Amino acid sequence: MEKQKNLFKMNTILLIILTCLAFFIMIYIGFSIYFKSHFLFGTYINDVNYSGKSIEKVEQSITNRIDTYVLKLEERGNKKEYIASSDIDMKATLDDSVQKVLNKQKPYLWISSLWQEHHYDVGVAASYDEKLLKKAVDQLECFKEDKVEKPVDAYISDYSANGYQIVEAVQGNQVDKKKLYTKVKDAINHQNKKLSLEDEDCYIKPKYTADSKELQQALEKLNEYIDTTITYQFGDVKEVVDASVISQWLEVNDNMKVVINPDSVKKYVDYLGYTYNTFGKKRDFKTSYNKTIKVIGGDYGWWLNRGAEVKELIAAVKKGDDILKEPNYYQKARSYGEYDFGDTYVEVNLKEQHLFFYKEGKLIVDSDFVSGNVSKGHGTPIGTYSITYKQRDATLVGENYSTPVHYWMPFNNNIGLHDASWRSEFGGKIYLTRGSHGCVNLPPAVAKKIYENIEKGTAVICYELEVDGAKEGTQDNASNDGVSTNENSDVNQNNSLQDNAGNNN
Repeated sequence: MEKQKNLFKMNTILLIILTCLAFFIMIYIGFSIYFKSHFLFGTYINDVNYSGKSIEKVEQSITNRIDTYVLKLEERGNKKEYIASSDIDMKATLDDSVQKVLNKQKPYLWISSLWQEHHYDVGVAASYDEKLLKKAVDQLECFKEDKVEKPVDAYISDYSANGYQIVEAVQGNQVDKKKLYTKVKDAINHQNKKLSLEDEDCYIKPKYTADSKELQQALEKLNEYIDTTITYQFGDVKEVVDASVISQWLEVNDNMKVVINPDSVKKYVDYLGYTYNTFGKKRDFKTSYNKTIKVIGGDYGWWLNRGAEVKELIAAVKKGDDILKEPNYYQKARSYGEYDFGDTYVEVNLKEQHLFFYKEGKLIVDSDFVSGNVSKGHGTPIGTYSITYKQRDATLVGENYSTPVHYWMPFNNNIGLHDASWRSEFGGKIYLTRGSHGCVNLPPAVAKKIYENIEKGTAVICYELEVDGAKEGTQDNASNDGVSTNENSDVNQNNSLQDNAGNNN
């Protein structure tokens, strides 16, 4: 009896086990059959979990994702804009990619998917209207004129007491539309959810920033140029070319090259010329008769070579040395200041036919002379001139004569001072009808003394002043004193020299 009970018990247990096993097999087979048309556990398609979903559900989900697709554009200033699938009439076109994923499954091994994940990427052809996409991009807020801030290149500031400085670039928010359109298309084609305009380099950049090598080099060159001091000394007056002046000449071109504008330098050199040139100027002159007159005409005086000085000044700035510079002259005078002829000059009064020669403020010679024949139109011109050169034993050649002289001192082209041994008298009214062809005829002894004491460049001041009771000059003429600045360049001349309209007889 007890044995029968035990056997029954064992059969019951076995039946239960077999029943459970059968149930499990049925379930396993059921899931295997199920996963023939559904995706296994842990199946991700395009990063979406589709565990246990049918192919119809997956395809519908993918289609729905396209229909609800929105691309977020992240812009500067924490601004965001959106382009939705509905804006561009976007539709999904599915191929057999999803079916191929299902076919790869091994449904009878479904149980392993409980602890394994499988990821798949399938191509989804998304079609859209490109005209609508272009319109959507065109209508973005970031392209509206009142919203756009264009980039500004870094640049070099104007000169200040601290020199030149770099002003940082402004990045702005101007978008490269062509590039953005390309990036948007690419994002939509890949169904990306967001696009950062910054990360995708869609903004137009300034050409130069504070770190640009070209800008740094330009800054260095500018500050190098203004760290130069060039000083001119015009007698007691100084003209200083320093940073405040040089900075007005400097420019930075479109290629970030520093240039010294020659026109700006010329304006400065013109200023020097206007201020210190005395060539041909009208001069106040205190005569030896203690009367001050105005002497007009002549070619005496300081005459700046402006073209050469512009070139030299530019070169001096580029060299960068602090220097005391002598201007480049076509012609020099004896001294700077109001009386540029200094204290050594020849004074020729054509009305009184009398001259005075002062050397370093002392009267060396005063004498009568005979000047150009007025009746024949050979009158000696008034004005301030300078001795061009001096020569012993020259021959003066005219249209119908050839006359030797011992002391020849031209001052106005071929008009000059010279001895006239053929004359027995000087002064008075001789010059009106029996004068020279323009030269100043002197007694031989007078000409000799002047010749021995005069230098090239000495001023000859010719004027007309009728003086009652004319008297000889004195050393009271000190008001015409100046500082000597003799010019030493030589001028070669021929021994045969022609007068203004011939020569003296």
